[in-house]
Amino acid sequence: MKKASGKKRRTTFKDTIEINGERIPLKVYFEDRQNATGSLRSSGIHIRIPSFLDEKARNEYLEKIKKNIIEELSKTPERLRT
Repeated sequence: MKKASGKKRRTTFKDTIEINGERIPLKVYFEDRQNATGSLRSSGIHIRIPSFLDEKARNEYLEKIKKNIIEELSKTPERLRT
């Protein structure tokens, strides 16, 4: 049996983003990781940000990732219908 990695995720906040008139759930996690990433899941958008960053850097990553996701989904709205 595989042992859990020990990484602890903590949902920092939950929100929604409006894209093409649809409200999409947004979950932001601070994790023990080296990079920031965003993904579109059937349950909504998940953004993962390194926990070691200060508040200014976290906000910069968050806005950058949200902007990229909105741009991508505006180009390919069929991805919203998962």
